[in-house]
Amino acid sequence: MQDFMSRLRTLLDRLRVGAKETGEAAATWAQRQNRIRLLRADMRQADAKKRDLYSLMGRKVYALHKKQKVVNKDLLALCQQVDEQNALRAARQEEAEQIKAEARAEGEILVEDETAVGEEEPAEPEQEAPAEAQDEEGDQE
Repeated sequence: MQDFMSRLRTLLDRLRVGAKETGEAAATWAQRQNRIRLLRADMRQADAKKRDLYSLMGRKVYALHKKQKVVNKDLLALCQQVDEQNALRAARQEEAEQIKAEARAEGEILVEDETAVGEEEPAEPEQEAPAEAQDEEGDQE
């Protein structure tokens, strides 16, 4: 009987140690998973901020283009593409307005499309581009 009790204590000790180690391993795993989740959230925030900065840079470059201050060929080509898209949009807007006017003149009841189309042009950047950024544009090719 003594031998049985000794073996039972040994078994219980092993179970206790195993349970403790398993619990610690699970806690470590959960902490690592949580840290990875937080890091990924930070990465998504950094990506969103970067997209905002790219958008702001683009608006500033386009504002300089309107003032004929963009000399970099690549940026100038992109600005000209924006000009083409603005012209296309304006033409489509004018055509839509003409169709609406004709329909109204004929007494037709129009069903307006409430779908948002977006801005014609992005708003002017809040701040003027720094002078050194304007000078560097010509240096890049």
